[in-house]
Amino acid sequence: GYFLSRNIWFLFERMEGKLLPITLFLMTCFFLVNPIWQINGFRMWTAVHVFLYGLLPYLFDGKKRGLWISVLSILVHFSMLVPVGVLAGYMLLGNRLNIFFIFFLLTFFVSEIDISAVNTFMENYAPEILQERTDSYRSETVIEADASEPETRNWYIVWHRRALGWSVTGFLVLLFWKGRRFFKENNGWACLFSFTLLFYGVANLLSHLPSGGRFTVIGELCALALIILYIQNRPMEKMMKRFVYLAGPALMLFLIVSIRVGFLYSSVASILGNSIVALFISGEFVSLNNILKSIL
Repeated sequence: GYFLSRNIWFLFERMEGKLLPITLFLMTCFFLVNPIWQINGFRMWTAVHVFLYGLLPYLFDGKKRGLWISVLSILVHFSMLVPVGVLAGYMLLGNRLNIFFIFFLLTFFVSEIDISAVNTFMENYAPEILQERTDSYRSETVIEADASEPETRNWYIVWHRRALGWSVTGFLVLLFWKGRRFFKENNGWACLFSFTLLFYGVANLLSHLPSGGRFTVIGELCALALIILYIQNRPMEKMMKRFVYLAGPALMLFLIVSIRVGFLYSSVASILGNSIVALFISGEFVSLNNILKSIL
């Protein structure tokens, strides 16, 4: 809760002028990308916000202390080696906006990754401890199971994340097309944009591996942070206004379905409960989703 609230407040502190309705809408989406009820997967999703807590001040404000906080996210979950590794690569390459943008676009045309080649590389070069920790993520059996899983889901469960991804991609393309001069003149903005494109591209590639899609969350959070600040603090071009209306329904689908998923993990005690009330409550809790179903 602390890291989630600090990341949200980081954006609010850097907003200028009167808060726009679209900004509030996008801030809600930012909260729902990795919401508080993700505590059911505590280590990974906490590590994501710890990483972002250090990353945003480092990129946008140039605060080097944030770099070390991001690195420490590895202690919360070992898989944060990936985003920390991408961050190290970004620090070596610097701001390469054009190259990273092309890389970001090309990753959408990669339909799958040769998992056997990945396994061969890991077995030949990776430390044994890393091989053991990543074995379940590289299993070809798991990949086959994941490929068939979307067929068993409701359409809105599958499409609400895709709707967010496509909307974010559209915003990033517009920012690159219409705002390149602005980013070249403002280093903090350029750093955040460059890292977002680089990491999102890597996350697109990793999404073809079991549990690799989790890294897309970091790309979405970085992208939304950039989009929110740009829309709020910059004069909105005509094309950007049109795309806001175009992306609105897709983002609304993401918002509604995400809140519905949150109801599955929440009960009345999640809203009214506290350490004192918990002393007098025992037994199983009924989710808000089931309560709404019984009412409606």
